Amino acid sequence: MRERLQTDGTYHLVTRGPGDIVVTGVITRYSRKGLSFLNSDAATPQDYRIDITAHVTARSRDTGRVLLDKDVNGYALIQVGGDLTDTERQSLPMLAEDLAHNVAELLTEGTW
Repeated sequence: MRERLQTDGTYHLVTRGPGDIVVTGVITRYSRKGLSFLNSDAATPQDYRIDITAHVTARSRDTGRVLLDKDVNGYALIQVGGDLTDTERQSLPMLAEDLAHNVAELLTEGTW
């Protein structure tokens, strides 16, 4: 999230001291769903879609007014090689990046 906001440049990010907007979030859902299956075994997924949902809140520090209060989604597509657990773990940065992109877009575009 920090990287995404710094890259966008609309907001100046501070980690200490007063800022204009305080953004918090809680992951509320994480799921994995098979998209395509092996030719040799129709019950074994080969490709997955991983979804994440976070409830994000942004408040004005001065007034306490809620600027954003909604669920935001992100996803990543993965192709399983040998080990599903390792492949899924390696996809977490892509998943986090997509979620951060979607949160930053809501904040910077002002579609609250």
